[in-house]
Amino acid sequence: MKDTLRPFLLLLVKLPTILCITCYECTSQQGQECKYTAASCQYGFFGCVKIATYSGVGMFYDQDRHITLMVRGCAILPFGGVDRCEQTSFLGYRIQKCTCFNDYCNSSYRLTQFTLIHILIVIVAWSA
Repeated sequence: MKDTLRPFLLLLVKLPTILCITCYECTSQQGQECKYTAASCQYGFFGCVKIATYSGVGMFYDQDRHITLMVRGCAILPFGGVDRCEQTSFLGYRIQKCTCFNDYCNSSYRLTQFTLIHILIVIVAWSA
């Protein structure tokens, strides 16, 4: 009897983790890197969000230098679509908000690029 109940108990314990999406959660100012921590968001209407505020309207080159505020975390997803970005300008600042619905999808580009390079190195080293 104990052996038949064990899988169900394990499922009940793990169910909140299974029904969540995990996002990075942090805030940084003046272009400093966030201290990444993970946050579990409830599955369904919630997803990951990344909001970047840039100084100066229309500066699309060297964007990292112009970041004044970066916020990452969980948010209610828009009804128009999940994986999308939208921009607005207000009082000389450009605000970019991106939402997504995959685990850890609100990371920085540099972190993703860094991880891909390491994965390729491991694959090449493993196949040699």
